[in-house]
Amino acid sequence: MLDKDIIFNFIAGGLLISICGYITKSHDSYASGFVYGSLPLGAYYLYLYTLYTKNNNGDAVKYINGAFFGGILWVLVVGLLYLNYFNPMQTVVLSSILYFAVLYLHLYKYLLFT
Repeated sequence: MLDKDIIFNFIAGGLLISICGYITKSHDSYASGFVYGSLPLGAYYLYLYTLYTKNNNGDAVKYINGAFFGGILWVLVVGLLYLNYFNPMQTVVLSSILYFAVLYLHLYKYLLFT
């Protein structure tokens, strides 16, 4: 049985992607990318979710720290798309491999030493 929080979080996250997809399809790709990249709605939502579900300010601060460093990684991975934007599949595969390698190493180190 699925937890109702999972379903609600799925809908909330999917709504942002679907709105940005609609903006891309019907208006302008730049506007869609700008909205998706600059809107920290997901970060706000998950910060409040962490704060109120855990009832612990320490966990909320941990979330902020993780979101900050994850945001830096996000900027680097998206920046890699400029390497070869005429051959996007190769760049996306390379960026994805790099992202998952850094994610694995960071979380492995974090979980190992905490």
